[in-house]
Amino acid sequence: MKKLKPDIFLASHGSFFDLLGKADKIRVTRDPNPFIDPESYQTFVADTEKAFKEKLAKEKAAGK
Repeated sequence: MKKLKPDIFLASHGSFFDLLGKADKIRVTRDPNPFIDPESYQTFVADTEKAFKEKLAKEKAAGK
């Protein structure tokens, strides 16, 4: 399956994609647009998947 690389990563919580930091940057300059950041999405997905797998392994080891 091909992984999609969105140009703009937005989420339900601004902290997931550094909303405040990117908003500060865009007030100074729009080139390059800080919201166009496909790498941050891939990093978020990888980090979230890793945390999930670690928690699952702990719960399995504890017999939950």
